[in-house]
Formats: sequence, C-alpha cells, structure tokens
Amino acid sequence: MKFDLENIANLSMLYPDGFDRDKILKKMESIIQMVEVLPRIDIKNSDSISGNEVILREDIIEPSLSRDEVLKNAPSVQGGCILVSKVID
Repeated sequence: MKFDLENIANLSMLYPDGFDRDKILKKMESIIQMVEVLPRIDIKNSDSISGNEVILREDIIEPSLSRDEVLKNAPSVQGGCILVSKVID
C-alpha cells in the first residue's frame, strides 16, 4: 500500500524535524498488515471473550495540561477556543 507521507503529515499537522521517511513508511505498512489480519482471527472459542461481559480498568485521575498550555500549542486561537479548518464543504 502506498502512503503520501507529506499529505498525512499535513492533515495531522505533525511536522517532525529530520524524520526518516523510509522508517516511517515501513512502520505504517507494518501497522496496516497487522490490521488486515484482525478479521481472520477466530475468537469464537476464546476464553478471554465470554458472553457479553465487559472488563473495564479502574479510572485513575492524573494531572493534565492547563487551558493556557493547550491554547499556547494550538495553531489558531480565538476567544479562548482552538480554531480548526473547515473540512467539509
């Protein structure tokens, strides 16, 4: 599968300094290969999935960024909100 790395970086607004293009492309291809295998995995007889039981982890409250820190890193801010580009015409 071919990836347009510049377009992906542009859409995600990630511009890594001195990134290794070949290394990133290999990692992306590896991720796609793993995801393509998922539909073929037989989970019908799996012990870890039984009925409708959902096992959740306990919530842990951790420190977060302040509003000012978040807004400082945003490309565009207006009235205390992050401005985003229109994505649908």
